[in-house]
Amino acid sequence: MAVNYNVFEHEKMKEMKALHPHWIWNRGDTHVILGVPGSLEAFKTPVEPGNSFSPGPGTYAVSTWLFADGRLHAPEEKELSELSWSFEEGCLPVLNSRWRAGDIAVSSSLFTDGDLELSDIRDYFTVELTNLASHAKEFSFYLVIRSFGPAGGPVKTLSCENGVVCINGAPLLFAEELPSG
Repeated sequence: MAVNYNVFEHEKMKEMKALHPHWIWNRGDTHVILGVPGSLEAFKTPVEPGNSFSPGPGTYAVSTWLFADGRLHAPEEKELSELSWSFEEGCLPVLNSRWRAGDIAVSSSLFTDGDLELSDIRDYFTVELTNLASHAKEFSFYLVIRSFGPAGGPVKTLSCENGVVCINGAPLLFAEELPSG
């Protein structure tokens, strides 16, 4: 008897959504899959509009949130029309996303590359924030790591030391700029 784990995960998600209706949930309505040609499915990266992504099925989820003008802005809660999301030059396997958090413009790029023979596949993610106001703005940027997302799985432990974020005991995120927390 074949078990469809995808259906099982969706059912668990429905239960969680009913228990926590005010949480910010992944979109689930639109996905693009990034990957190195010929790599195993485990090394593919599901991505949602706004460049929220999971670096492999059953891993964790990564998203960008901003707190500005007294409210939290997250691409998961934006209408699709509020998100600009496209491939580089219309066809290159680099996903570019642009959206606004009030007067703050959020631009991000995401691509996957690596050595297929060594199974050393990595996601490269950059975020640029631009203040479009004529005066200084105070805001907080969050690189959110969580269990549920485009293809998220359980995050049991999360730690950060010297810019390296370890998830479930494995070093998985390397920050160019050290996070404040």
